Amino acid sequence: MRQPTTVKEALSYTPSVFSTRGSSTTYDVVTIRGFTTSTTVNTNQYLDGMKLQGNNYSEVSMDPYFLERVEVMRGPTSVLYGNSNPGGIVSMVSKRPTTEPLKEVQFKMGTDNLWQTGFDFSDAIDDAGVWSYRLTGLGRSQDAQQQMAKSTRYAVAPSFSWRPDDKTDFTFLSNFQNDPDAGYYGWLPREGTVVPYYDANGKAHKLPTDFNEGESDNKISRRQKMVGYSFSHQFDDTFTVRQNLRYADVHTLYRSVYGNGYVAPGYMNRAYVRSDEHLNTFTVDTQLQSDFATGAVSHTLLTGVDYSRMRNDVDADYGTADPISMSNPQYGNPNIQVTFRTRSSTGWSRPACTRRIRWSGING
Repeated sequence: MRQPTTVKEALSYTPSVFSTRGSSTTYDVVTIRGFTTSTTVNTNQYLDGMKLQGNNYSEVSMDPYFLERVEVMRGPTSVLYGNSNPGGIVSMVSKRPTTEPLKEVQFKMGTDNLWQTGFDFSDAIDDAGVWSYRLTGLGRSQDAQQQMAKSTRYAVAPSFSWRPDDKTDFTFLSNFQNDPDAGYYGWLPREGTVVPYYDANGKAHKLPTDFNEGESDNKISRRQKMVGYSFSHQFDDTFTVRQNLRYADVHTLYRSVYGNGYVAPGYMNRAYVRSDEHLNTFTVDTQLQSDFATGAVSHTLLTGVDYSRMRNDVDADYGTADPISMSNPQYGNPNIQVTFRTRSSTGWSRPACTRRIRWSGING
């Protein structure tokens, strides 16, 4: 049992998917058929059928422990979710309440000083199974591959379902997560990693795998909360309506001295950034499915409308820091010079309508 700690790790053995780009543990950067679905923010990652919105350094990060499944929808299949790049999308589904008793408590330790504990409880609330709940929680701490960096996470996801009959399902979903240390998010040059670098004496070197070009007080932290619901009702044999809704709120602090280019012999330029951000997004997606037949041909017609809104407030400083030796790094005095400050608000809203037809077979 692999028990991945990130979504990109869960996809590492998936055909046509490359999920080990770089060494950052902060963002789930996934490339499908050569098309990258994330750089610093999600562009084609979906949770419960709705796109995860992001901007600048602000992004929702889902832990696999809170997911029932993670799927890759390639090529034409991915257009069922709306606009996407040619490679496809990553579709994640949250854990849902069950009417069968579920009781799980776990303790885990591993490499890089990994310590993790989690729990997952679910059951029916009443004898008829109309009401059910699920409560999932996690605490984890692990050192990053790079020295002076670690990841720490505390999260809980309460949910409940109301199923008065076999035609109606309403599920409330929520997720509250605090990442005081969101891992390593830096930059290393080609020299010293892919190819050797050369010191002043012409001697070739490779960087150690735990090399960190930043400083001990580098920090990236994230606090996120999401609430929403999933609703479906079948009116008759022809019509079924579904609606998904989610509100997300993310606070991100990124403060870092990071690599910014190789300088021969054996030095690396460095830059500085401090970005304090507040992202909030709202998404609602309503669908009407019609199943009918015309003569010998049966059809499924899916029509719908969705609305998305996003705003991200950014307070940021950008600047330079002294270069660092790649063979004998000296930390603690980066001599930061702030050259640019900005305060900005980025936002948009987007309504959209969809209509899709599927011929599902021939009757008779």
